[in-house]
Amino acid sequence: MCSLGTRNSYSKTDVDATFMRMKDDYMKNGQLKPGYNVQIATENQYVLAYEVYPNPTDTKTLVPFLQDIQAHYFELPEHIVADAGYGSEQNYQYVIETLQRKALITYGMYRKEQQRKIDVEPVFGFLKANLGFTRFSLRGKSKVRNEIGLALMATNLRKYAMRG
Repeated sequence: MCSLGTRNSYSKTDVDATFMRMKDDYMKNGQLKPGYNVQIATENQYVLAYEVYPNPTDTKTLVPFLQDIQAHYFELPEHIVADAGYGSEQNYQYVIETLQRKALITYGMYRKEQQRKIDVEPVFGFLKANLGFTRFSLRGKSKVRNEIGLALMATNLRKYAMRG
């Protein structure tokens, strides 16, 4: 079996990862680095489900993530909420026709016009700012999935401990 699978690229040091343009491109030269696309489902900034994918764009992760949530976590809510990064005709059609849910996915240009969803982004911000979690230290999808799972559990525990 080919290591590439359905991806455009893979890293020789982590064959599960895909080369992606990272947000922390300090040199602004468009350098590609091996990475994973972390997806989380939240409610009141608590992480309810998560998964890692080798897809560089969010549009290709929505359907498999929703399928993973249904298979491993819980029944999907009536409203599927996602930011503009997930806005595609294919995703709208899947949510509305296949899942029989309401798609609250902002349109493509909304990202340029507004800030991202207020429930999910603070979780990623906490991971980066408070836990210093800006990159994975392990290789291989299963190890990376465990690593982010522990970090997300820490964010949930801290939020729970701080409630008041």
